[in-house]
Amino acid sequence: MATDFNPNILPDIAFHPGEFLRDDLNALEMTPEELARRIGQPVEVINDILDEKAMITEPLALALERVLGTPAQSWLNLGELHRLVLENGGRRASDATPLEHAPQ
Repeated sequence: MATDFNPNILPDIAFHPGEFLRDDLNALEMTPEELARRIGQPVEVINDILDEKAMITEPLALALERVLGTPAQSWLNLGELHRLVLENGGRRASDATPLEHAPQ
């Protein structure tokens, strides 16, 4: 059953898929160069995503799924959510001010 889109349930901050990719690479202790080599892409493609200058395309999402194990649809959903949040007045996570008194 399809549901109607409700912009009131969107977060206020948009996280770019590159932020999640950066976290994955750090957790795996993998460099962007190694990832690029393993998926057969120029390192500039990976760096543009990590620098939040480009989005993850369908072919790239499939390659990331193969190498990292995260489903391709998850990568594409992250990109779509990022776009929707920004289109509905949200801010980029990279532009958000960190909490001054974060829980410890």
